[in-house]
Amino acid sequence: MNSVSRLFSVILFSTILLLFSGCTPKNTSDNTSETEAQTTQQQEENANEDLQTNTIGAPKTEIDFSRVQVVDEKRFMEEVCEFDDAGRYGFKCTRPIIIDFTAGWCGWCTKLSPHLVDMAQKYSDQIAVYKVDVDKCPNIAQRFNIQGLPTLVIVKPHHQPERIEGYVEKDKLEEIIQNKLLSK
Repeated sequence: MNSVSRLFSVILFSTILLLFSGCTPKNTSDNTSETEAQTTQQQEENANEDLQTNTIGAPKTEIDFSRVQVVDEKRFMEEVCEFDDAGRYGFKCTRPIIIDFTAGWCGWCTKLSPHLVDMAQKYSDQIAVYKVDVDKCPNIAQRFNIQGLPTLVIVKPHHQPERIEGYVEKDKLEEIIQNKLLSK
């Protein structure tokens, strides 16, 4: 095999590896991809700043239900749900709730998040929206048998919880709230 054929084989093999690994080769002579990456990162940071949430340290006495409640395991057990040794659970809610099981690396979760913020604001006097990061709260995710993301668990007081797996468009989410959580 001559050196040109060997070089061609190495280039072809490298290209195939890059394609199957999901990577794209960076063009060092063009700063476009670097600029696009910085723009995307800036947009994500801006979106995170726009995402109105109450964090773990929020005061327990006055909960602002116009914001998504980001909870850790302790706060989840105190405010939302408790489990007994047999794995049974009891919801503590006096209002309908949506529990959003999510992760920072989940693209569909990121896309769904602004819809939940909008619904928390719109229906703040009627529902509560809780956000559970499955990477930070693996025990809760396991108790609810979360297999895929995003997963929403909707709970109407004194009713069985329902699970919605996958991304939900904003209008469909509002329909779910109206028909399943707020209907008499």
